[in-house]
Amino acid sequence: MMKKILELSTSESLFGPVEIKIDGKVYKSKPLSNQVIKKVLTKKLPRWAKKGNLDVLYSQVKLIYDIEDGVLKKLDVRDVGRIIKYTIEQITGSTEEGPEKNLSRPGDKK
Repeated sequence: MMKKILELSTSESLFGPVEIKIDGKVYKSKPLSNQVIKKVLTKKLPRWAKKGNLDVLYSQVKLIYDIEDGVLKKLDVRDVGRIIKYTIEQITGSTEEGPEKNLSRPGDKK
């Protein structure tokens, strides 16, 4: 019986980028390293809102996508939050309801 082996590479991801579309233009995520995701996830919106600094939310999106400032600043803050939520869901394979079941991943060998 052959053993299953998960093959990964630090130089090239088996996963493609997360894609979003704004005004008909597709934006692809930058490589989503642990450091990038930590920067996005460690900041909490309620704390920013109390301080009136929603610019941090926009800067989180800039960490993930190369979206022009002019385009990003035109987006409603709720849409910016949706971008972050969608991206995290695509990375983790989960939604508010919980992880997707039977999620096959690239690189899993049978």
